[in-house]
Amino acid sequence: MSKEPAAGEGRRLGGWEREGGPERKNPSREYHRSSPGRPSSTICSHGDGLQDGKTQRRLGHASVAGVASVVSKQPWLTTFCVLCSVRAWLQATEGMNVKEECQRWFMEMKWKKVHRFVVYKIDERSRAVLVDKVGGPGEGYEELVAALPGDDCRYAVFDFDFVTVDNCQKSKIFFIAWSPTASRIRAKILYATSKQGLRRLLDGVHYEVQATDPSEMGFDVIRGRAQ
Repeated sequence: MSKEPAAGEGRRLGGWEREGGPERKNPSREYHRSSPGRPSSTICSHGDGLQDGKTQRRLGHASVAGVASVVSKQPWLTTFCVLCSVRAWLQATEGMNVKEECQRWFMEMKWKKVHRFVVYKIDERSRAVLVDKVGGPGEGYEELVAALPGDDCRYAVFDFDFVTVDNCQKSKIFFIAWSPTASRIRAKILYATSKQGLRRLLDGVHYEVQATDPSEMGFDVIRGRAQ
């Protein structure tokens, strides 16, 4: 003989429970129904009715939009997301290959004085630093500035000859990191994180100049740093 539940005790039968009154649905359980040739549907405890694949996709898009809304309202979350993106990009730029020609042209400029400047660029496809332009013996600082694009980043080295106040002939080598305002953010990050790999091979650089505008690397700036 089955024992009847005491007063106040609930009875669950097939997802329904009774507590001294009419039967009601137990909201803590989920039921799955499937039939041949028909995608399974889900009766969720948090929503009424069936959810098919399209409905679930719509809910997924709504969840992404909700997360984006939360991030936009929380400045610290935005900063965190940006830092994570930068960190991933820093890891991606590790191991950037610097071609042998980069150091060779620099050493010829330094010791043989056969040219006055060298411009370097990064080839994103081959992930390598290459020589973009070599200035001839008759080319000076104006030609170097003209060789730098207005919408992309570059590196450059310049051999600056000058006469001191004591009438002594001297030479100083400048490393220029060119990152114009109009360049892509991706390029700016790539050149900033890859700079040290090139600098380590250019032994003999005296000064470094970082410029986003031609006025920040004018000839008077170079002359003032050297003297």
